[in-house]
Amino acid sequence: MRERLLSLVEALLDYGPDPVSQRYYEWKTRLYQKLAREQVAQTYIPRRRR
Repeated sequence: MRERLLSLVEALLDYGPDPVSQRYYEWKTRLYQKLAREQVAQTYIPRRRR
């Protein structure tokens, strides 16, 4: 489910307008760092799906 959510967020952010693409990029990187920290805090062992 998390992978699907990430892909959805990425798809939404890729539609960002050009003038604010830099802000979108910064926000995206911040979001990914936050999600990565949460995932590491949740489980250090990666779960394999598919």
